[in-house]
Amino acid sequence: SYRVRFFAAQSLGKLGSKVAAAWILEMIEENADADLYLRHAGVTALARIGNKDALIAASGHESVSVRMAVLLAWRQTGDPSIARFLNDPEPLIVVEAARAINDVPILGATGALAALSPKLTPAALESFSAPDADLVTPTLRRVINANYRLGTDQNANLLTGFVLNDSMPVSIRAEGMQFLGEWSDPSPRDKVTGLYRPLTDRSKDAAVNALKPHIAALLAHPDSLIAESTARALGRLGHLESASTLATIVGNLSRPEDLRIEALRALAFMKAPQLTEAIAAIQHDFSVRLRREATRIQASSDPLAAAPQLNAVLENGTVEEQQTALASLASIPGSVADEIILRWMNKLSNGETPAEIGLDILEASEVRQDGRIIEALQKWRDSLAESDPSGEQQFLLTGGDPVLGSDLFRQHPAAACTRCHQLDGVGGDVGPKMDGIGSQKTSEYLLESIVNPNASIAEGFESILVETKAGDYFAGVLKSESDGELIINSPEEGLITVKSADVVSREKGLSGMPEGMDQLLSKQDLRNLIAFLKAQKEDGANEGH
Repeated sequence: SYRVRFFAAQSLGKLGSKVAAAWILEMIEENADADLYLRHAGVTALARIGNKDALIAASGHESVSVRMAVLLAWRQTGDPSIARFLNDPEPLIVVEAARAINDVPILGATGALAALSPKLTPAALESFSAPDADLVTPTLRRVINANYRLGTDQNANLLTGFVLNDSMPVSIRAEGMQFLGEWSDPSPRDKVTGLYRPLTDRSKDAAVNALKPHIAALLAHPDSLIAESTARALGRLGHLESASTLATIVGNLSRPEDLRIEALRALAFMKAPQLTEAIAAIQHDFSVRLRREATRIQASSDPLAAAPQLNAVLENGTVEEQQTALASLASIPGSVADEIILRWMNKLSNGETPAEIGLDILEASEVRQDGRIIEALQKWRDSLAESDPSGEQQFLLTGGDPVLGSDLFRQHPAAACTRCHQLDGVGGDVGPKMDGIGSQKTSEYLLESIVNPNASIAEGFESILVETKAGDYFAGVLKSESDGELIINSPEEGLITVKSADVVSREKGLSGMPEGMDQLLSKQDLRNLIAFLKAQKEDGANEGH
């Protein structure tokens, strides 16, 4: 009986007899992880007994189950001996050891985890074969985090070696570069677990010295993600020696757009003298995104001098540049910015502006204290009831950024769109699929579905509550209905078939889409989300991915 053995193992652990460790290890070997509760009882007993000699002897056992049990017992006790499992031939053992050392944490073994870096050769990584391939990333993340947390010159060199290692996943190498960029200003939260584990501030010299011989090669790396993360790190480290190279990248039309933007941001972050020249060189660049970033940087670095330049952008720039200029003007104090914003608020009232920048004009006006702007804004709103029943929502239907909308749809922690909606085969099935939604529905319909979900519920997703003659109640989503029966998807019982003849009463329920999304998301978020959804076309030529 597993249950009897479970309590026997727990009791032996409470008694703490060292001789019992051998019996428990024998039980774990025989169980071979068939019953995980029994393994847990054995692990807990081994941790309580604390027979270190027996555990050290068993750490080389031929049974993976026994070695895993020893590892987990040392995890419970925080024993640095767990570091010996970082060289285990079984990938699952290695990743569990890395997790224990970093996540518990077991500080006495952190150095061994960091030193694993040079041993992670292509051959070693290939040992993580399917289905263990998914274990590579969690292991590597903890190795680079161990080096980041220890923070010595040697750790900076090991981390740089990670970044330079072409056999490593690109995402891990970019994350390693991010850690180097934050070397002198470490986050108080652990990079893997998110737990509060503050580090003392330290000099950036270790990271700079480790990177210095490789900066040119990294900025010229064929994988743009590596080059971008390098530019970002150099900016955070304030490495002015690389400013000339970064300025050259900004003006190089052959380099990827995202890299040029990161190089420009790096120049701004380090307050490099080359920034002014770099911005001037791209005033007429073909990249709208790069020009927008230059506008934003100008406004933040020298607000008062930037106002006239922003006015020129409003007169002659693209819609995207006008949006950026208005957002920048909103943060600039003084009468010059007030005059510009007032003029555009009046143009909005007279219907002389494109709808794509209407929201941006309103938001710029809302934060100003000039009485004329406040009066013009209120006068425009008073006119809405008669001329435009949809009110300010009209400006959410156009002008959004589908790329930002994609990030929101897939990653926003509170909106959690993918929890209920599926796109490209990823997501839940509580709500309608979003594939091709942009071809099927208007922007007005999409916006109403988000901010007022109960106004019109998509077919096949209506919620109902039915009472049968037998006195039973069934609630859920009405999946289909025929003359003879209803099929209801109940969250408790799954698909239920109810005969129509047995239904005594039937009530329409609320939409599964929660209300209050317009309070949870900003107007800018809503505009971007609409732009992303409208980009989902049935022909597969989707934008904003």
